[in-house]
Amino acid sequence: MSRIAVGIPLFIIVVLAGITARVYPGSLVVYLLFTIVFNTLLFSGISDKRIFFDTFLGLFLWLGFWFKLSVGISFMHGQFGEPIGGFDWSGAAYDRALIVASIAGIAFLVSQAFRKYLFARVTESRESDSLALESFYLKHRALILSAFAALVLFFSISNLILGVYQRGLTPRTVLPFGLSGVYTLMLLFGLASVSAVILNIELKRKSAPYLVSFLCVLECFLSNVSMFSRGMILNGTALVLGALERMKRTGRSLSLKYGLIAITSFVIIFLFSVVTVNYIRLFTFNKTPASAEAPVMPDRSVANSTPLRSFINRWVGIEGVLAVSSHAGLGWGLWHEAWGERYSSSGTSLYDSKIVAHGNNYLIGNMEGKHFITLPGLIAFLYYPGSKWFLFLGAFLAYALAALIEVFVFKVAGGNVILCSLIGQVLASRYAHFGYVPRQGYLLLAGVLGVALSIFVFEWFISNRAEAERRAQ
Repeated sequence: MSRIAVGIPLFIIVVLAGITARVYPGSLVVYLLFTIVFNTLLFSGISDKRIFFDTFLGLFLWLGFWFKLSVGISFMHGQFGEPIGGFDWSGAAYDRALIVASIAGIAFLVSQAFRKYLFARVTESRESDSLALESFYLKHRALILSAFAALVLFFSISNLILGVYQRGLTPRTVLPFGLSGVYTLMLLFGLASVSAVILNIELKRKSAPYLVSFLCVLECFLSNVSMFSRGMILNGTALVLGALERMKRTGRSLSLKYGLIAITSFVIIFLFSVVTVNYIRLFTFNKTPASAEAPVMPDRSVANSTPLRSFINRWVGIEGVLAVSSHAGLGWGLWHEAWGERYSSSGTSLYDSKIVAHGNNYLIGNMEGKHFITLPGLIAFLYYPGSKWFLFLGAFLAYALAALIEVFVFKVAGGNVILCSLIGQVLASRYAHFGYVPRQGYLLLAGVLGVALSIFVFEWFISNRAEAERRAQ
C-alpha cells in the first residue's frame, strides 16, 4: 500500500516533468535541478526521520514552486495568478529564478540533514508526560469540553460581528490592551492547539473519540469562516496527521468506522466552508461603496476562473522569486527597507508598491475598507539583497530555527505529536507566506512558544497542587 501511495504521485511527477521539460524556455539542466531539489523536499517530508515541519514545508514549497511552475508553463502559457513585476518570460529570466529557488531548496535540505544527525531521536514519542493534565481533564471532562465549545463560539461569532481579524479587510474594531492580537492568535491556531491537547488525551483512552473529533472539526470550520479564510484544511490536516502519527508510534490503530466517518465528515465540512467563504468574500469584496468613484478591485483568489486554477494559484511561491530575481533594485538598501516596513490597516505592502508595481491591480481601484497584499514568500524575501550566499545562509538558519521550535514544543508540551504537527504546519505556512512586515514575525514565535509554555505551566501547577493535597491527607 505504501509503495502504491508513493508510486502514483511519483509517476505523475515524472510525466509532468517530462511535459514541462519539452516546453521550458530556459536551460534543461536548470529545470532538472529545480525538479530534483523540490521533489526531494516533498518526499523528505514523508521519510522516517522527518519532523512535521519537514512534511508541511516540503508540501507547501512543492505546490508553490515546482507544481505551480510546471503546470503554469505546460498548460497555462506561463500565466500566473500573482503579479511578477519586471519578469520578461525569457529563458534567461526563468533560469535566474529557478537557480535562486534551487539554492534555497538545497539550503533547506542541508539544514534538514544536520537536524537529522543532531536530533535523530529527540522526537521519539512516549505515551505522555502530561499525566497531571490528563487526570485533570478526565476528572472535569464534561466541563472542559463545554467550556471549549463556548470559547469557539465566542471567538468565532464575536469576530464575525466585530470584524477584529478578517482576511482582506481592514479591522472594523480595534480592541484595547492588545486584545485584537489575542483574537488573531486564538483564531489562527490557539483554539486548534486546545483541540490538539484534548484529542491527544482522548486518543490515549480510546480509538474512536467521536465527540471530541466533531468539536475539533467544528472549531476549524467556525474559526476560518469567521476569518473569511478557506484555510480550514490546513489546521484540520495537521490534526489528522498528528493523530495518525500518535497512533502509529504507540502501536495502536484507529477504528475503521471512526476513520471513515471522521474523514468523510471533515471533507464535506471543508467543502462547505469553501463555498461559504467564497460567497462571503464575493459579497464583501465586490460591493461598491456609495462614495466610490473607481471600481472596487475583486479578490484575486475569488476571481480565478476554474477550480483547478484557483487551487494552483492558492499557493505562494514561484511568482515571488520570478519578480524579485528580475527586479533591478535589489541590494541591502531594499533589505533594510523591508525590515523597516510597518503594519498598516490601509494601503498595500512594500513588495506591491516597489517590486511588483507594474500591472498590479492592488494599486488601482477603490480599496476603501480593504487590505489586499501580495506575498513574496521567504525564499524571494531572502533574495532582496541579491546575494546567493546570503540566500543560502538565511534559508539554512530559517529551517534550523523552525526545527528547534518544533523540538522545543515536543519536549515542553509532554511529547504531544498532534500539537507538534499543528505547530509544524503553522511555521511552514508562515515561511511560505513570509514577506509582509517581517519585523512582526516575533509575534507568531511568541504565540507558538506561549502555547507550549502554557501547557508546561499548567501541568506543573496541577502536579504541585495534587502533590500538596496528597501530603495534606
